Amino acid sequence: MASTNTPTLTADEIDDVLYFTRVNEVADLQSTIAELAQKYTCQPQDVVAAAVDPESGNSALHYCAANGLAGTGTPPTLPSK
Repeated sequence: MASTNTPTLTADEIDDVLYFTRVNEVADLQSTIAELAQKYTCQPQDVVAAAVDPESGNSALHYCAANGLAGTGTPPTLPSK
């Protein structure tokens, strides 16, 4: 069964995930998610779930939808194992 270990990301880590999503930098986003998943010993989807702006409540999914990226396979596109 897959891990559901939601990490506590730093403000900079959250900013990186949200920024790369917002500007559609897929390679940087995938790399960042993979690095954070390894750092926190969790699944990539746990990193995406934890990347929520504490002030606005916006997530990577919010930015995908707001930028018309839904259904394009773009963030949160998760790195393969």
